[in-house]
Amino acid sequence: MLKKLFSVVVLIVATICGTASVYACSCMNPGPPCDATSKSTAVFVGTVVSSKDAKTTGQYDFNSREVKFSVEEAFKGVSSTEVSVFTGWGGGDCGYPFRTGQQYLVYTYSDEKDVRFKTSICSRTRQLSEAKEDLAYLRGLSRASSGSMIFGDVMRFKRDEDGNGSSDPMPNAKIIVTGEDKKLEIESDANGHFKISGLKPGSYKVLIDLPPTMTTGQNEHSVTLEDKACEFIYFGVESNGRLNGQVKNVLGVPIEKAEIFIVAANKPKYRGWWDAAYTEKDGVYSFKRIPPGKYKLQIRFDGLTSQTRPFPTMYYPGVMDMTLATIIEIDDGQEIKDYNIIVPELPKDRTIEGTVVSSDGTLLTDAKVSYFVEPVIYAATMDSPGHFRLNVYEGVSTAVQAHVERNGKQVQSGSVSIPATGEVGKVKLVIPVP
Repeated sequence: MLKKLFSVVVLIVATICGTASVYACSCMNPGPPCDATSKSTAVFVGTVVSSKDAKTTGQYDFNSREVKFSVEEAFKGVSSTEVSVFTGWGGGDCGYPFRTGQQYLVYTYSDEKDVRFKTSICSRTRQLSEAKEDLAYLRGLSRASSGSMIFGDVMRFKRDEDGNGSSDPMPNAKIIVTGEDKKLEIESDANGHFKISGLKPGSYKVLIDLPPTMTTGQNEHSVTLEDKACEFIYFGVESNGRLNGQVKNVLGVPIEKAEIFIVAANKPKYRGWWDAAYTEKDGVYSFKRIPPGKYKLQIRFDGLTSQTRPFPTMYYPGVMDMTLATIIEIDDGQEIKDYNIIVPELPKDRTIEGTVVSSDGTLLTDAKVSYFVEPVIYAATMDSPGHFRLNVYEGVSTAVQAHVERNGKQVQSGSVSIPATGEVGKVKLVIPVP
């Protein structure tokens, strides 16, 4: 509950004088009144009597605000005439800006570790003058007939090769609700809405039945309904383009830990959660949720990652020039099976050696050397004091730089560029220190 209604992202910002914690608030839609009521610990109408500082502890410590209310109308979870609710002070901590003397409709939440009532701007809490829809529902509960409801939306998410997306209502999606010894089926309407009413209190499973050409992040939800309550369910559906096969070397041996990126043809690589695949011992890879479009495969097959060692940008079938890469066209929801990849031999390994000296040519025995291949900085091996070595593949260009610590400050050499191909002589890095 707490995660859904109140999400605080903590960013640690380094400053010249020290560090400061900065909070940013990110909210999910609290849903309609019936759904918000079902998910809330307490719901009431009250007037703010007073407020004061209060310390909130947990994963993140921050100053919160204890707001005391005089309760005029209680709908759920409140039996006293006064109640305290905790919230933030605002300015990025999701705190609700309560004002003394003002009337509010308050939705609160709590959890097992902290049973205090809490609320935020992410809930349906609002000034009473803006709560007409909520009050109509809440005040009508006593007159409502027995029975609960499950309702929701089905949206079709469409994404292009760059990862840019939009969504539209998805009609005729099959929704299956099971529980309490019954199974019900319904289809979403032209606006993507679905609703099943008159359900008995209890536990239910809500499933969307999709063809293999479509997929969703979560196709089944478990809900528990109280009497006269409701639960809102959202299904985001997208195309399930698929590509799978096996990666082997020229001898036909499967390649383990090969890294494959599917990239839009003739466009910058889109780094989304769906665009990377990694092979197991059998060399098998698999992509899912690929939007329709034209693609190319970027490959790495030395068993390492970019955080460990840089690898030349290489495309299937083993070319450095993206314009020469094989184009794969995937239709909406299409599955391409057994798209096997034969990789060439590993690029030639090059050893770059050099020394680090001071302005007068003296070897600097305490120097450290690093090399940079965007966006990662790697440490070179120091073979002996003042002497360094690094191994890079043919096809990788980089820049080498050294530094030393002097009087608590870091002093650097100029950087020396290493071309992607060709032999490189001994590199001398000069740090401007005596």
